[in-house]
Amino acid sequence: MKFKIRQPLPKITISYSALTLWLCMFPSIGATATIDWNYNGSTDWGSAVNWNAGRIPGSFDFVRINQSGSQGPVISGTSFTINNLSLGDSANGSLIIHNGGELITTGGVTTIGNSQGQNGSVTVSGRGSVWNVNNGVFLGNEGNGSLTIENGATVNMLSAVPKSSTIFMGANNPGGTDYLTITGTGSSLNLTQWLLLAYGGNASFHDTTSIVEVSDGAIINADGIDVGYGGHGILTVNSGGTIVTQHGLISPYVGSKGEVTISGQGSRWSIAEELNVAFSGNGSLTVSDGGKLEDKTGFIASGSGSTANVTVTGLGSHWDNSGELYIGAAGNGTLTINNGGYVSSYNGFIAAYTGSTADVTVTGSGSRWENTNGLVISYQGDGVLTIAEGATVSALAGVNIAVLDDTNGTLNIGAAANQSASAPGTLVAPEITFGSGNGNIVFNHTAGSDEHYIFSPMVTGNGSIDFISGVTTFTAPNTYSGLTTIDGGSLKAGNDNTFSPNSQYTVNTNGSMDLAGFNQEVGELVNAGSIAFNGMPGSSFSVTNNYTGKHGILVLNTELGDDTSSTDKLIVNGDTSGQTDVIINNVGGQGAETINGIDIIEVKGQSDGTFTLKNRVVAGAYEYFLHKNSLGTEDGDWYLRSSLSDGNKEGSTLRPESGSYLANITEASSLFNLRLADREGRAENSSMWLRQVGTHTRFRDNSGQLKTQSNKYVIQGGGELFDTRLAENDRLGVGVMFGYGHISSHTGSTLSGQSSKGDLNGYSAGVYGTWYQNAKNHDGVYIDSWLQYNWFNANVNGNQLSTESYNINGFNAAIESGYRLPVYQGQNGQVFITPQAQATWSGQSSNNHIELNGTRVKADAKDNIQTRLGIKLSRDGVSERDKGQDKLFTVYTEANWLYNSKQASAQLGELHIYQDGTRNIGELKLGMEGKLNRHLNIWTNVTQQLGDAGYSNTGVVLGVKYAF
Repeated sequence: MKFKIRQPLPKITISYSALTLWLCMFPSIGATATIDWNYNGSTDWGSAVNWNAGRIPGSFDFVRINQSGSQGPVISGTSFTINNLSLGDSANGSLIIHNGGELITTGGVTTIGNSQGQNGSVTVSGRGSVWNVNNGVFLGNEGNGSLTIENGATVNMLSAVPKSSTIFMGANNPGGTDYLTITGTGSSLNLTQWLLLAYGGNASFHDTTSIVEVSDGAIINADGIDVGYGGHGILTVNSGGTIVTQHGLISPYVGSKGEVTISGQGSRWSIAEELNVAFSGNGSLTVSDGGKLEDKTGFIASGSGSTANVTVTGLGSHWDNSGELYIGAAGNGTLTINNGGYVSSYNGFIAAYTGSTADVTVTGSGSRWENTNGLVISYQGDGVLTIAEGATVSALAGVNIAVLDDTNGTLNIGAAANQSASAPGTLVAPEITFGSGNGNIVFNHTAGSDEHYIFSPMVTGNGSIDFISGVTTFTAPNTYSGLTTIDGGSLKAGNDNTFSPNSQYTVNTNGSMDLAGFNQEVGELVNAGSIAFNGMPGSSFSVTNNYTGKHGILVLNTELGDDTSSTDKLIVNGDTSGQTDVIINNVGGQGAETINGIDIIEVKGQSDGTFTLKNRVVAGAYEYFLHKNSLGTEDGDWYLRSSLSDGNKEGSTLRPESGSYLANITEASSLFNLRLADREGRAENSSMWLRQVGTHTRFRDNSGQLKTQSNKYVIQGGGELFDTRLAENDRLGVGVMFGYGHISSHTGSTLSGQSSKGDLNGYSAGVYGTWYQNAKNHDGVYIDSWLQYNWFNANVNGNQLSTESYNINGFNAAIESGYRLPVYQGQNGQVFITPQAQATWSGQSSNNHIELNGTRVKADAKDNIQTRLGIKLSRDGVSERDKGQDKLFTVYTEANWLYNSKQASAQLGELHIYQDGTRNIGELKLGMEGKLNRHLNIWTNVTQQLGDAGYSNTGVVLGVKYAF
């Protein structure tokens, strides 16, 4: 539904039923005598001795009250009638009507404070006390005047005579101040005409001040009230006071100033027709703390050159307009609704007429401006509407901005463009229509992505939208033309096609666009910031005309696999230029070999733009690269391929993380494996032992693309818990062992140059048993076996990728046997040959791990049986000096052949990667053992292993054993 504006707007005028002062109306109309107050020891109005005529004034008398320091008259419980009245002519004059007293003036004008320098006052007090006035009252004519109506008293000015029954405050009293106070339940002032504050000689001077207060349940009934007719008028309604009028006017003439405050629960000004805040002067209006203001039509700064400020603040504070509300109708007007204040109108106009300026701010939780029909921001003037801090503005028929030529209209959500961001408010409207002027919407707020700020009106017409700060979600199918500039914050889509296909979009350095998985189309696009698809793969972003990259970022989601993979796509129907960085997020893709590739950027015009991957694109075991043009055709599109070169000559490129996963599982499967010589040394009795191991390994994967180097460190120890003999010379020992190990690895790709790192921290606990045929010298047969449980915390950290953490665990077991045969006996030593064999079973495997990019990883070395066949040549000896001292030293060399029944593997996605060259391994070991005394043994060895495809392992062992 679109809001249709009534044209032309109504002409604004002011008129009074009683504004003309008949200076001839006073001192009397129809008066036959003038009687002066002559205080004679009594304040009783009804005492004849108090009057200079020696009689009580009657209905045809003009009464003057000048006290000259004496007391003024009091009317108490009695009714009197006079023609007219003047107080404060030659001296100060006062009158009190109370205790049910009544005064009736039937003829001419009443003046209170009639001469310069003199003060006049009237007090009407108490229920039943009444002053009935049949003509106008000058409250402060040339002197200062005050009128107080209190405690349930009444003043009536109910004449039906035209241009009478008006109170003129500060009529001819330059520099003076006049007061009208109506207070207390039941107190009332009733006028058939107007109450004029700071009349100022028919607005000929501006330095008079009039102050009116209505409070505590009192009421004014009048045709109209003018606050600051020519001078400075102040009207306060508080503590449950009430005003009921047909019209309201604040500061109508140039140079005048009017201030109105309606404050407190139950305080109210009800106006049947219009309220005009500043027609030509300077007016202000405040409704606060639960006060209420009602009218049919409201004007703020309605005349040329006028200035008006209106504030509605606090919970329960209301300004209800049953018709239109004009802010800055023809002057400079502001309206502030805050702290839960409420304003309503049928139609709202901000800057309605030529030359007007207007600023409306609705801010704070619970603050509202409700338009039951429409809202216009700048019809013929320049207007601004700001909605912030949880406030709400509604326009059920829609909003128009900058309707006519040469107007400037702005809607701010949060704060203006040149201010610090604030929390957003809400606009409830079906549609916003830009006119032929300069219309602008600014989003400068603090709502983040988790706050889900939604902007639902559909925007049409020709205008601009600026995003300064905050995350804003559009949900309507916008069609506006003009510029969309994202300087900061983010524009987010809430449905398909919420970005306007007719607008030119510029995303600057600190700005971003979020498609949130929805299809979008724009007219033209300049990207110096970030554009993200942010949904499941398959969304499209179409640019009708040209795309320009200014080192911006484009983020797409792709289910990385083969050429048919589901992917987000940028479609440029025009030309591309400039530089753009591309980030690809893998969403569940397990990787696959591509041929032509995955088409992510389609260019139908001249493809001069450059798109460069900003991140590594990986899935499964594959690495993807961005290439321009399809294979064999220069179509200008951009494709993701699993090969580094355009021609795919080397095949798909594997990611180095595969090698890191492989290094971790391979090393974990053998980290705590050991042989008898690694643990035993020489000791015949119960013992404790400790060994440290360091190795360096090099290997390649089965594709030949990945080279890995790893280093490991192990500290392992244990001790015998039990030993026994099965025969006279044999010995069986059983013990426990524990270990800690750390591995670090580095894998590099020979194709892509990318690299990754792996690391592993593991623990082991196990048992072992050893039997010697000859416990004394270990000649003959020996059998050794062990069982361990190992558990590891593993990490893989690829270049530009997040660290992946997972676990590896499982059992390992081994059995080893050999025969130690002496072959030479010398004076100080003996030579032995020991053929030996060992079988080691590995049960290590990793948990099923899913990488952050969605790749499924499974590393496995389970059920590999490594067999070792070898021969050891050793010499045991002792020097002449050490003979008989329980010392013995052994040097040895050992050659082994190792065979692995199953090679360790890492599966990434659907592809298995194997460690190459480890099926058959040759090993050469050199070592020495030393029995330093009957308790202490030490040993060390150096091992070199070589396999196919460049596999090598170099290790060093250092051990110590103490026998009890």
